[in-house]
Amino acid sequence: MNPANGAPGVLPLFHVVGFSGHRNLKDPVGVARAVGETLDALRHESVGEWIGLSSAAAGADLIFVREALARGMGWEASLPRGEDAFARGLAPAGWVEVAA
Repeated sequence: MNPANGAPGVLPLFHVVGFSGHRNLKDPVGVARAVGETLDALRHESVGEWIGLSSAAAGADLIFVREALARGMGWEASLPRGEDAFARGLAPAGWVEVAA
């Protein structure tokens, strides 16, 4: 049985893709395009559910989050310190996006 077909009693197949990037980007649009193309290629390689795992820092991390969510992927945050401390390191608008 193919686990991706949702048959009763069969666990779904999950894949996790981790990401870490830089805050200061020379070409954020190019980074978004490259991340999106990579996520599309991975999702076409294997059936199942894909979940993104990354921090939520400004820059490449948030680009990854946006690209993963735009493709209907789940996403889990891996924060380098507690939520309160991490939130203090972001602009208020940035924290609103991360918290959502």
